[in-house]
Amino acid sequence: MIKETFLKLIANYTDDDRLTSELWSEIEKNYSSKKRHYHTLQHLDNLLAQLTEVKREIHDWSTILFTLYYHDIIYNSLKSDNEEKSAELAEKRMLQVSVPNVTIALCKEQILATKSHLKSENADTNYFTDADLSVLGQDWETYSLYCKNVRKEYAVYPDIMYIPGRKKVLKHFLAMDRIFKTDFFHTKFEQQAKSAELAEKRMLQVSVPNVTIALCKEQILATKSHLKSENADTNYFTDADLSVLGQDWETYSLYCKNVRKEYAVYPDIMYIPGRKKVLKHFLAMDRIFKTDFFHTKFEQQAKQNLQKELELLNG
Repeated sequence: MIKETFLKLIANYTDDDRLTSELWSEIEKNYSSKKRHYHTLQHLDNLLAQLTEVKREIHDWSTILFTLYYHDIIYNSLKSDNEEKSAELAEKRMLQVSVPNVTIALCKEQILATKSHLKSENADTNYFTDADLSVLGQDWETYSLYCKNVRKEYAVYPDIMYIPGRKKVLKHFLAMDRIFKTDFFHTKFEQQAKSAELAEKRMLQVSVPNVTIALCKEQILATKSHLKSENADTNYFTDADLSVLGQDWETYSLYCKNVRKEYAVYPDIMYIPGRKKVLKHFLAMDRIFKTDFFHTKFEQQAKQNLQKELELLNG
């Protein structure tokens, strides 16, 4: 898919099959380098999938595609000018197939925007940089693999040098009011991305072993759905996190009021349908509590509380 999309893009500008083949071969070779572990063709494929979801919101799809293919065409973990070099090569290649100057200029702007991922005045640029960061908000398995692959790309650096640099990157993103500038990607990835990054940052500060960091982040992300895990400790944690559901009605009622206060920005017409969806999510589970201990202690009362709240919301 990634190759076919590129060939269709170039066909809009040239019918020179030899040149088209050379351009693709260069992209394939660079992104398939043995020194690359994350910035690969798979990364391009993921970007294309994410951007396709918002294609109708993008004003200049051709420019976005050029940016996609060339934004990491030059990548050397020892250098700090990869974006600039990539933009230069993109301009050179686009001139070869007579791409309009306005498209070239915007493509270069978008490539350079991936250096900081700050908000742009150009909506398309924001969609691209958000998609470029989408891995931060993926499921834990995908995010963990991303971390490992980035570490491999910087394998030349020992931990004493890599960890401070990694912490700086995490702080950069965590300091942002919004990592994702567009509403689409913000809604889809923001919460999960910040939870995972914050946990990684704090653990790097105290040199916690990687296996502990990985499990902690997995457990934090598990609280998003509270589904059963293959890890027993994770099940105990997510069960304890839900223990308020199985308290006496007075305690549960106070919890409901406090949750409503936290979402006070939303009027009832928006809050109630969302709250009902959460209640139905838990009531549809065969078991809310995965461990026998918490199931025995709270399950029956929890389902009674949830059902009662649902009935009250239904009026």
